[in-house]
Amino acid sequence: MKQSVKIFYAFARSGGTLANQLLACCPEVLIACEVGVNESALPFGLQLQRWHQLLSPDEVAAFDALPYLEQVKVAAALVEKQGKLLCLRDWPVVNFLPGLRPGQQPSGILESWEYLHSAGWGVRGIAVIRRSYEVYLSMRKYLVQCSALSEEDFCACYEAYLKEINRTGMPKFFLESIRKEPLQSTQSMARTLGLIEPTSIDEFHQYQSCTGNNTLGTKPESASLNRVKGVEKPVPAPPMFQELDRLASYE
Repeated sequence: MKQSVKIFYAFARSGGTLANQLLACCPEVLIACEVGVNESALPFGLQLQRWHQLLSPDEVAAFDALPYLEQVKVAAALVEKQGKLLCLRDWPVVNFLPGLRPGQQPSGILESWEYLHSAGWGVRGIAVIRRSYEVYLSMRKYLVQCSALSEEDFCACYEAYLKEINRTGMPKFFLESIRKEPLQSTQSMARTLGLIEPTSIDEFHQYQSCTGNNTLGTKPESASLNRVKGVEKPVPAPPMFQELDRLASYE
């Protein structure tokens, strides 16, 4: 039988954690957070052990030593034994932004998408997108390693990322729309990924088994906020960011 996988992409500070929590409201799903081909925000095996009790502490190192495709295959089998489906949240920023992998240049491609397709897997994917200037400002504010990131360097890597998303043809879901209609957006994301749609997202904030909340230091209440933050007025963007937003399919 052909292997298949569900996967979603979100650049840093683009709504990936919110999408993660919302999709976790789907019945019978387990989401692996910010897992990449070469590295993950939190090791894949450690997530399976610490958050989901699918590995013993003694099994973590051996799992994390496996090649990416084998990790996904083993994890999917473990999750299936629990009567659930595995959904991957990728960590694409390391593939595009220089300086995040010491001594390595970013590949400039969606590595997981290429690996999975080249192995003949069936892949259902979506991308969560945010207006580019707001992504940039948020990265500068909340990510220490990006505090001095120039507009030019950001725009170059973000343009490459958007072109890759467009090349795959995967559906885009915009953070602003998710904030405006969170339940309908979650149901649409789930439907596109082939997950069971949730009937409610009322408990999304209780799902803490995920990475990426970089506001905890300044806004600890964000870990338990029981509503989706409403849509904010867009920050006026310089021309180069406006071009990126057009590339991202913003009107």
